[in-house]
Amino acid sequence: LIAGITGIPKVVAFPSFLEPLVSIASPQPHHEFLKDSATGIKSQTSTFGPDTSMEEYMDSLGIPIESHFATTEDGYILRMHRLAQSRNASVIFLQHGILASSWCWVANEPRRSLGIVLWKLGYEVWLGNNRGNVFSRNHTLFETNTKEFWNFTFADMPHDLYAQLRYVIQHTKRQRLSYIGWSQANTQMLVAGTKFKATIGKFLRRHINLWVALSPVAYLKHSTSPLLKIVANMDLGELVERVFPFGFLTGSKQLHAFEDLLCEATLGEVCKFTSDIICGQSSKDSRHSIERYAAHFPSGTSMKDLNHFEQLMDLGIFRDYSYGRRMNKVIYNNEFPPIINISDFVVGIPVAFFRGSHDDLVQSEDFIRFTKEFPPENVVSQKLYQGYSHLTWLAGSDEAYLEWGTDITALITKHNPLPGLDL
Repeated sequence: LIAGITGIPKVVAFPSFLEPLVSIASPQPHHEFLKDSATGIKSQTSTFGPDTSMEEYMDSLGIPIESHFATTEDGYILRMHRLAQSRNASVIFLQHGILASSWCWVANEPRRSLGIVLWKLGYEVWLGNNRGNVFSRNHTLFETNTKEFWNFTFADMPHDLYAQLRYVIQHTKRQRLSYIGWSQANTQMLVAGTKFKATIGKFLRRHINLWVALSPVAYLKHSTSPLLKIVANMDLGELVERVFPFGFLTGSKQLHAFEDLLCEATLGEVCKFTSDIICGQSSKDSRHSIERYAAHFPSGTSMKDLNHFEQLMDLGIFRDYSYGRRMNKVIYNNEFPPIINISDFVVGIPVAFFRGSHDDLVQSEDFIRFTKEFPPENVVSQKLYQGYSHLTWLAGSDEAYLEWGTDITALITKHNPLPGLDL
């Protein structure tokens, strides 16, 4: 089940056979008792569903929340959620993956939602949002129904990283913080530390005391993600971006032209869109938690972003976006986009890699290739979790969280200890 799988109004005409009427069910809000001895979250009945706001949900848990806005150098206005502490606390910044939002860190049961658990430990937690998702759909110049607004991929998101982290540092007056990224959040970090090494990379080295990379995505040659394989095998990303270069699964109430096209082209497979079709699933995941996660997923990205991932799958290399040989020559002064050299990642940022054995996106062959190229002096921890999917970090069971949650807490308290508190 998925909520709000539609996008901005159609602005192009399609042949009738490309315009099926897609009906997608939305999960109904459910009520639950939130008493949790493990986290101490206050006990009360809370409504959690697609219509629940972040503020309403945090208030029901007794967690103070604030909205803050950072503007990127290229004009995108990004909304962040701050789970505030009453005292001067160490800071942790959490960044979501593709098609997700800040919701992903709090949508599981409170006792195993990383954002909530870290706040309960005493950390000041900031939840970021990349350009184009439901919380970051504003720009200083462009309207959201323009091609210019949606002209981005993950290769542009280092600007999002820099704008948000700079804001957090200035606001909290804390010069060092921990960064925890899931999926695409690690891709944008890789680009930041390589392509933007001399600028954003230096900033990150100066201010990040630990980077925890959950399911880091770089090479995708062996990915078995159902959605990405469908898109790559049928070259749908390039086709649809050419005729509809706007947002993808952006969550508005009108049918999105791309979703219509993809539904028809895949004989209905993508009409049944769930998080599973991107991430896969495993026995370590909780079906109840996946339903909660789906209440605020997908949150949208650009067609160009999806197409960029398709290119990575097709070619098996990690490089900038390809516009085709003719336009590449104009933009890059070369027929081919520049390679993003992972071995050139800025040295001096401690990193821990977490991955699952049942991750449809991050396959072993691709991950091993990636880590062989990544500077080994940065790596402070690396672990393979048996049976975990790409989604287990966000929608896993109690058993799974007891394992990986213990590990990540130990790493964080070592590299980013709370002031004056013995954990």
